Amino acid sequence: MPLIRLKDAHATDVLAADVLDPAGGLLVAKGTQLTAHVLQQLAKRGVDRLHVVSRGDVIAEQTDEQREAIRQAVEQRFRWVPSDPFMRALKEIVLRVSIIEPTVDEPTPPGPPPDPGTRGGA
Repeated sequence: MPLIRLKDAHATDVLAADVLDPAGGLLVAKGTQLTAHVLQQLAKRGVDRLHVVSRGDVIAEQTDEQREAIRQAVEQRFRWVPSDPFMRALKEIVLRVSIIEPTVDEPTPPGPPPDPGTRGGA
């Protein structure tokens, strides 16, 4: 999880750790893919370093706490427009692309039964 300077971050980088304000409030959640707008906003808030996933790596999972932090951050951002149908739809899209739901491993179906005409599989 490299620590890089904000000015060296790319709009395609993914955060490896939450970015917090000085009071400990969440600015951007771990797992978020950076955009030019997010980078500009972080610069305005005085953030100068970020932990990013090694370039080329992909975050495959988020913890329950990370998913909840993302949900809370999105709710906070959209709190002023609860009755606007367009904004409600946009909020749902933001949640869908920001939250990586845990995957449930499905059991692997058994293979075909062995051919009774062969011994030892060969």
